[in-house]
Amino acid sequence: AVARLEGVPGAKELATPFATLEDARAVRARLDVLERRHAADGAKATVVVVGGGYAGVELAVTVAECMGGAALVRLVDGNADIMGSAAPGQRAAARQALEDNGVVLSLGAYVDKLEPLAGEEQAASKEEGLQPAVITVGGQPIEADMVLWTVGMSPATGAQGGVHADSDAEAGAGVECEAPGQQPFPFPLNARGMIEADETLRIPGHPRAFAVGDVASAVSRSGDEGALSATAQVAFQQADYAAWNVWAAINGRTLLPFRYQHLGEMMALGKAGGALSSDALGLLDRALTLDGTVGGVARRAAYLYRMPTNEHRAKVAVSWAADPVLAALDIAKRSGAPLAGELAQAVKAGSEAVRKQL
Repeated sequence: AVARLEGVPGAKELATPFATLEDARAVRARLDVLERRHAADGAKATVVVVGGGYAGVELAVTVAECMGGAALVRLVDGNADIMGSAAPGQRAAARQALEDNGVVLSLGAYVDKLEPLAGEEQAASKEEGLQPAVITVGGQPIEADMVLWTVGMSPATGAQGGVHADSDAEAGAGVECEAPGQQPFPFPLNARGMIEADETLRIPGHPRAFAVGDVASAVSRSGDEGALSATAQVAFQQADYAAWNVWAAINGRTLLPFRYQHLGEMMALGKAGGALSSDALGLLDRALTLDGTVGGVARRAAYLYRMPTNEHRAKVAVSWAADPVLAALDIAKRSGAPLAGELAQAVKAGSEAVRKQL
């Protein structure tokens, strides 16, 4: 998926999207600048996260936890509550994590526009690689050192518009769809820029072409109404069916209709915390939620289980094992402890060396 920022004046020029690895690196670099500024003069930054879906909540909690007292984080959402499609227990866990990390909620108000700061402050910030802005929410202007954008995601099909029908599209930041633009390939797209596919995931008019994941507008025979959400869980399950159906199409065998089985939802809430909700495949009256450190461990265990090989599992486990050590050294470094930076570099190098040997 790619971020579409055209729907709100000034968002394309002044907001930082959060949809790709490059976006994540840009966010990390700008947070580093704000941390250095805080260490130099004690200035407390303001970071605004637009979107109260899963991505926005995860990002707000993580930024607030990482920045500590160096920044005030504000979460903006057009709906009356965060994560409207989430299980009640998961939403409660997310709200608690936001509160614990001091995130300020601005709910029920849409983003009207973003404008640059006036005068020398804007120029000085740009020299540091920042994009400060005055973001107007429900008519109220808010000065922000950084605006992070997690709504208005569209499939990466080349269409110029469309918003996913997922939890983050529900965040309601005032983003409107535009008509699909020039198509880079001859597949039919719907009004949201997604490839139309039948119940076997096959693209109509293309007997050996199938669409899965964020780009696909697919339905399931499991009884769910409407198009499925653009989530990793859906794409992961679609992959098995698509692989079989490609083989079946080539060999003249019967194609299988996709049947989606909802297994629950997982989210990260900071470095160690998380929330995992599941209704045990429909056997329970309501979803069971694990949160806090237990939820974080359960989430990571689920991801390890989903890794394709034991080699992948070992590499990911080594990386995770190094995370708390690096976090502690980062705190020590910011506190002025001698050799903390050098030790952190040594841990990173050691972790990388171990992963290369696996």
